[in-house]
Amino acid sequence: MLMAVVVLNFSLALFGLYAAGWLWRLGRGLRQVADTLTRAERQTYRTLQGAPVAIAQGQTHIEQLRQQLQQVGPQVQRLRQAIALVSLAQSLWFGGRGFGARRRAKAKATPK
Repeated sequence: MLMAVVVLNFSLALFGLYAAGWLWRLGRGLRQVADTLTRAERQTYRTLQGAPVAIAQGQTHIEQLRQQLQQVGPQVQRLRQAIALVSLAQSLWFGGRGFGARRRAKAKATPK
């Protein structure tokens, strides 16, 4: 009977040592994971720390560009109309042959 108690006690002690080693390794692994996550969180914070200010500045600049585009829009429309008018005048003036067509036609007609 005494031998059974000693063997059982020894078996429980070995199991306890095994469980303690397993828990120690698990704790060490969890500490490494926690340290890695902490480093990643710190780096992310450092990287994104200035993001709200940069986003606000970007939104402000976009709004300014939209306002400038609204101011330039009518000018672009007038410029397109002027180009269309010049193109129409050119086609009427040169008879649809393009700029410099009269000079080329005269040069071909004159014998050398």
